[in-house]
Amino acid sequence: MQTSAFLSQTSKLILAAVISLFTLSFPQCKGETFLGLSRGELERKLTAGDYSFLDKVDVSAPPGAEILSFAPGAGYCFGLAARERGRIDLFVRFLELEMKSGAAPYRHWAAGDLLTHLNDSGHYEKTEALAESYLEKNPDSPFRNRVRFLLVESFYWRKDDRETLARIEKYFPGGGAALAAIDPELFLFKAVASCRLGLPDWETIVRNFFRTVRASALHVRFHTFLAQEKEKLAAFTPFERDVFEAVSLEGDGRHREAAARFERLLPHLAPAALSGTALAADFTSAALGGSPSGRQAFLLIAFSKKAAGEEKASLLEAAGRIYLAAGDYGRSRSTQEAALALSADPQLVKRVLYRLIRIGLNRGAEAGLAAVRTWGPRIAFPDYYADEADELLNLLMRERKYRLLLSLAESPPSWFPPGEKASLAYITARLLAENLVPGGGDKAAAISSFFRAARADSPRGYYGFLAAHFLNEQSKAEAAFTKNAPVNPSPRPKAMNDAELLADRYLDFGLYRRAFSIIGDGASGVTTQCLAWWADRLARRGRPYEAIQTLSVFLARETAPLSRAQIEILYPRAFAAIITPAAAEFGLDERLFFSLVRQESAFHSGIASQAGAVGLTQLMPDTGAWIASQLKAGAFDLAEPATNVRFGAYYLSFLRARLDSVPYVLAGYNAGPNAARRWKLTYGRLPDDLAVESFDYAETRDFIKSIFSGRVVYGLLYGNAGIKETARLFYNF
Repeated sequence: MQTSAFLSQTSKLILAAVISLFTLSFPQCKGETFLGLSRGELERKLTAGDYSFLDKVDVSAPPGAEILSFAPGAGYCFGLAARERGRIDLFVRFLELEMKSGAAPYRHWAAGDLLTHLNDSGHYEKTEALAESYLEKNPDSPFRNRVRFLLVESFYWRKDDRETLARIEKYFPGGGAALAAIDPELFLFKAVASCRLGLPDWETIVRNFFRTVRASALHVRFHTFLAQEKEKLAAFTPFERDVFEAVSLEGDGRHREAAARFERLLPHLAPAALSGTALAADFTSAALGGSPSGRQAFLLIAFSKKAAGEEKASLLEAAGRIYLAAGDYGRSRSTQEAALALSADPQLVKRVLYRLIRIGLNRGAEAGLAAVRTWGPRIAFPDYYADEADELLNLLMRERKYRLLLSLAESPPSWFPPGEKASLAYITARLLAENLVPGGGDKAAAISSFFRAARADSPRGYYGFLAAHFLNEQSKAEAAFTKNAPVNPSPRPKAMNDAELLADRYLDFGLYRRAFSIIGDGASGVTTQCLAWWADRLARRGRPYEAIQTLSVFLARETAPLSRAQIEILYPRAFAAIITPAAAEFGLDERLFFSLVRQESAFHSGIASQAGAVGLTQLMPDTGAWIASQLKAGAFDLAEPATNVRFGAYYLSFLRARLDSVPYVLAGYNAGPNAARRWKLTYGRLPDDLAVESFDYAETRDFIKSIFSGRVVYGLLYGNAGIKETARLFYNF
């Protein structure tokens, strides 16, 4: 896609003066060739994420160290791309070059990935030689513990048990708990090596491994090993062997079998023997994953009677979870209330409050409201409960408990997230305006007050836009999108941490999926400055999907107003060459159709949902086949952007002819025509905006609201239209 698809004319004039500053961050030397391509040709392919040139690299003449002169980290990035294309020979060659001769931090990343591959493929001697050399040359490397782990793993798989234990003691001193905290597999290495050598304390190490480490595939591996070592297994009592098997069954995902085994074992286990172990957690996991029952919960309650403090609270919480999964809401509530009374752990409190509110919601609107009023004042993490707040409002609308909604709005919960506060205020204003609830005193003032509250809590969102419309303050709401002067592209940060450096290099090399694995990781320490810089780079490269996702991460952490250029990154006219004519062919509002495509796929033409929906407009294959028959299209490919967009436009026009108003048309597009017709029959007498609040699919409600907001922004950016026109189009206001 061209830059003009993203930027206004003013932004493009500014961009022209600085575009040379934002090309790929590679040194420039004329006449160089790399992997059979000139520097310019290679840079263009990397920008496009096109690594097909690696398929032609001759394995008999592999690249040499000169490839590292292309750019810092070149060996590492080319190696990762080669592995994705199945060229393992080149992957090993590139990473070995980077590991031996590359710059920091790329050589450290290369070391970890290469040594992991060598161990996985059984080249242990090569792992050991490279790892020893790396540790000698890089004694202060931040990745030294990972390399040490891989070196220990190599000795373990070679069954050099004495060296395995010696290296564990040298690199990771401490007991089993310390090893498990670093990596539970280190504990496994120590347990198996001690067992094979028959060291004096090997039985204790094995017992501790099964009792203190949460069930996983590691236990399956160890249990398989013990089953083959009959004499070793015989050193344990039948009861201990049953414990080992129960933990291994859970680690293997065989929840029902594990739960049944635990149920037979736990009554014979002294309560004190459960303290400090992972067995209660493993049993809870097995029960929840299998067939939860009150009997299982009762076992944990029995153990809790001999426990105290946080351990007792944890056991009661687990029992309450099992009761809830078994459908016994009464016992679940009382058990979790008991856990809440004992615990000062903020995470346990957060989880228990969530379940107590869920129990109320499961019983209907009035019970849900009672739970919110009872437990809401203790909530310390409001965003954690956003879905529950939304579901409460939806239940009150579906059950037509409008008076309860009014009472809730008159004293809104302080813990409601801003979006749900805006929803509550807007819905209440509309109920008053439509005389669906009685209004005492100055009704007009109350309506205005609720609209202003919605506007304040959602200034750039669905409820804020609609509230501004009713307050006749459209121009104020629209100013946020029209009065911000365009700014220069976000500057490159002067300093980056290791995660940021890696993401930045991935972007340089067109490894977009890998880059976003870091960008979207909240634990990576990525700054908002880096996010803004990357979003700008991605947009200018014609990567709308990645740019939108990156700027969305930015928005989740940044509250400052966006620039016009950033808003255009979030709402691009990507694929305009096919979207505009498709909308015109079927008589659709172009800005609404852009908003729909953005909502469905964020302009990722190759995206496919878990349900099987394909492409820019997310059509199911069966729907695509039906549309092809209606259009007499013959053979078709839904993955082809032009076909997908034209079919999506036809389907939207088909629904419009049968469902009349835009909200029900969009409901039919998202949830299917049958669901839309059902809602029309049930809520058709309500104004459409209030009917949307009553639909029982949260995804469909959010879909309609997001497309409304998107249509407003597209109108403001590209069509000299905004809130007023969109409100008329959707709701005939």
